[in-house]
Amino acid sequence: MAEDKKKFDLKLTLSTFLKNPSGSNSAYLASRKLIIASLRDAFNKLIKKHKTFVYYTFDTGKELIYHIKIPSEREEAKRVIYYDVIFEIEYDKNSIPTYFDNNSLRVFSNSPSFGFTYGYVVAKNDLLPKWLDKKVSKEMKNKKPTKRNPVESLGFEKSLYFAALFIKEKKLNLYSNAKKNIKLKPNKKLISSGIRSIEDKTKEYHLTKITKKEKDKRDKKDSQMPTKKTTKTKKVKRVTGTKKITKVSKVNGR
Repeated sequence: MAEDKKKFDLKLTLSTFLKNPSGSNSAYLASRKLIIASLRDAFNKLIKKHKTFVYYTFDTGKELIYHIKIPSEREEAKRVIYYDVIFEIEYDKNSIPTYFDNNSLRVFSNSPSFGFTYGYVVAKNDLLPKWLDKKVSKEMKNKKPTKRNPVESLGFEKSLYFAALFIKEKKLNLYSNAKKNIKLKPNKKLISSGIRSIEDKTKEYHLTKITKKEKDKRDKKDSQMPTKKTTKTKKVKRVTGTKKITKVSKVNGR
């Protein structure tokens, strides 16, 4: 019966997360490849639109922390929402690896989909950074997501996956590159203070959502945009014949 309590082996690393966040016991290989291809396409579109993502790296001497702001894909919004994604990778300071692909990873995102679908799974499997525990509501951490995620797997949460792809694209998984971008002291309390809870971010999501009335009004306005008027050119009658030249009389004998 212990198998029912934990259906997937969620020993998370950056490498395993990119290949299969659900864990080594999950199936559906063909569909997983399609999902990964679709996510990469969506990621490329976001990068093309926003040029890059805002990010920070911190080194505590025990963990390497990535804080990446992922813009929402939502087109119909009053403004762009940015989700705060945290990747916390543990390491041994006496044996620092060149790449951080296979070190233990903890994750967080204040994207509503992360909280409502995967908050319980992340908390249950000790995959949530402890210093961000209060950013996830008690209900999300304690109530099983029976409808959204009945098998209790981690899955391909977009904001997390985009952050992972960004780390790889920027080669920030290489320790020497990550170190170059460290400009601030690793103060977890300070980092946390700049991150809104999932509940607060959910409220922001709804506040920036365009209502049906607003959408209809905008669509109506777009449909009534005046088209360019074509300027009619008046035809000018062509004068035929030779022009009469008036003869000028000579002055002073010239």
